[in-house]
Amino acid sequence: VKKFGSFSEVVAINLQDDAEKSIRAANVEKIREIIKKASKDGKNVLIVGLLMSTRGIQHKIINDLSGLDYKFNTKGMAEHQNFSKWIDEVIMEQIEKL
Repeated sequence: VKKFGSFSEVVAINLQDDAEKSIRAANVEKIREIIKKASKDGKNVLIVGLLMSTRGIQHKIINDLSGLDYKFNTKGMAEHQNFSKWIDEVIMEQIEKL
């Protein structure tokens, strides 16, 4: 992603929304620190969530990161125009392996 997207930095982190509160809170704090550092360094922050639906945890993430400067697409993958095409292709690939 970093190489092909020409990003200065790419960080992968799992929020673990369904984990114990202390684990989730620690992950939120890690994400907040990453955003704060990038903002301090003059970088724009883009958060890409691998979320299926739009009515998932997006509202929690927005709340968790309030007061910080970042961009976040709140739409889930299922809303993308090519989502069903992708699902069809994955299914067909698996069928062909049988």
